[in-house]
Amino acid sequence: MEVPMSRLGQTSLEPLEPYDGKLSSTVLRGESPRKGADLLDVPPHGGKLHPIIHIKEMTDSEFQQTKRILLGQERMNKEYTQLADYIQERFSVQVINVTCTRRDDSVNLTLWFKYENEANSFYKERFVVDSRKRNAILKQFKQIANVENKSDSICLSYQAFETLAKEEANNSITQLEILELKEKLHCNDLWEISRCLANVVFFLYEDKQVRQYKERGFIDIWSEMYLDLLNRYDEFGFFTKENFHIKLDSKENFDNNFNSNWYYYYV
Repeated sequence: MEVPMSRLGQTSLEPLEPYDGKLSSTVLRGESPRKGADLLDVPPHGGKLHPIIHIKEMTDSEFQQTKRILLGQERMNKEYTQLADYIQERFSVQVINVTCTRRDDSVNLTLWFKYENEANSFYKERFVVDSRKRNAILKQFKQIANVENKSDSICLSYQAFETLAKEEANNSITQLEILELKEKLHCNDLWEISRCLANVVFFLYEDKQVRQYKERGFIDIWSEMYLDLLNRYDEFGFFTKENFHIKLDSKENFDNNFNSNWYYYYV
């Protein structure tokens, strides 16, 4: 089952204890950085036991352009290299790409970083932008690009390439590969393997099974097996044994607390 954070470079979906299965809503996008992509495609019949929610194809040209830059197939727009150099010198963080779109009186400026922790360094805390850094960057951008807009008409965002690359790798795993993995596990207690962005939830049938499988160390075992699938598509090696772990939840919890509805579960 596929379900579509790239928000502030944070990808961790932590279930609330005990086994209520509610994934933190803070990790889900309000608006996707992939232009035109919906957060969730709600399945028919209210989403009840109909696991067809999926991640939209990666069509964002900015993401693909940034990937080509990292692969050495393309260079950053020369118009913005001076801004990237300024940010690296001022804040000791490397900008791998700068994208800018203009519409009427507004400007959308996006700074791309390779890693999530680099993008996060421009926030004081979750959702709270460091205004000092923001104002310094906007001032420099206006000088370089000869933009006369007021700062409040320039939308500045920070994007971690790592976040979207992880989503893309996870979404690239085929349903056939998921089915083959389930057969390889030989686990009659396993109901569903659900994917949401860069995260994976293994659903058992009952809450008590979740406790039992956690105690028996199956999170590490299944994480390693799923990581083997991710490695086939993880071009940049963002997923590691240290930073990737599947989550465990139950169909019992999904039915009782979320009305058997994938949209309710993930939002």
